[in-house]
Amino acid sequence: MGRQYFQPEWLESFLAVTEAGSFSAAAERLHSSQPRVSTHVAQLEAAVDRLLFDRTRRPIVLTEAGVVMASHARQVLRSLDEAADAFAGPSTGLRGTVIVGTHPSISGVYMPGLLARAAREEPDVSIELTERTSVPLVTGLVGRSLDLAVQALSSATEHPSIAAIPLWRERYVAVLPAAAGSDGASDRPMTPAELSGLDHIVIARPGNQIESEFAAALSRWGVTPRVRACTEQPNTLLNLVRLGMGVGIINELALMAFGHDDLIVRPIAGANDGRTVALVWDASVSLTRVVRRVAQLVLSQPAPAGTQPQGPLVDAMAGHRVDGEALLRQAAAQWRGPISSPVPRGLS
Repeated sequence: MGRQYFQPEWLESFLAVTEAGSFSAAAERLHSSQPRVSTHVAQLEAAVDRLLFDRTRRPIVLTEAGVVMASHARQVLRSLDEAADAFAGPSTGLRGTVIVGTHPSISGVYMPGLLARAAREEPDVSIELTERTSVPLVTGLVGRSLDLAVQALSSATEHPSIAAIPLWRERYVAVLPAAAGSDGASDRPMTPAELSGLDHIVIARPGNQIESEFAAALSRWGVTPRVRACTEQPNTLLNLVRLGMGVGIINELALMAFGHDDLIVRPIAGANDGRTVALVWDASVSLTRVVRRVAQLVLSQPAPAGTQPQGPLVDAMAGHRVDGEALLRQAAAQWRGPISSPVPRGLS
């Protein structure tokens, strides 16, 4: 059996089935047809004269031979991708669709610039956006319905297979109606004691489950939530504030996406308290070249104005080249288990 029997497309289809758990899900992920994926796997099994999947189980699982093949397949495709990247010119010739999940505020302020740049540099790559809160984003990554996410780090990202690279930090702010008085100057932080005495409007999922990053922040400040109203959309939160329902608790980037000149905005607790936004993905999945290319664009895209760049964005703003491939490999290898700090080990 020679090398000619190991066609890259066979290996790609085989790994897609391995990670997706079914031929149909693999076909959807590869933007291919199920018969084509099935044919590739059958050809690979015929070449090695071994069954690679136990098809009697749902989801299907690897046989012992399949486990060995998966390890080699990942190495082969990684080496081929690295060789292709080494000789890539201005146009990579990549084609495909990448699904990126993010929060509404990031989608409104940060993503348009990224999409415009991707359209110029990778005209045959389509980026589809979906807006969710943290828990559904992680669920989408692990469930393979999302390829990447740009989201806040929080308890939701503690899934053991999740990897992340920090991009920027931004403050949490309290938003009050103008009727609250002019003494709420934007340069004077709102203390936890002040916040504790007010009704709160928060970002929350159905069932009044406060978004994990905001719940963690309130706990950090020693504030027991007094939720008067909740919503998943920042603009709705601001409108509830205008109607006097309570003080809105939100991240600063969300304000940039919507008009708020008629509202009083005050940072909460202190200038150094806030959230870290990161590029997030499931490290147990072999990222395709087109997904890795979009990840590299994210890692070199300028941070939104008014935020504090973190990790690779600091180097990018200083004019240094960002080695996206190395960062992805490093983060995937080092990020395991619950987070202990906003920055993965070795990436500060």
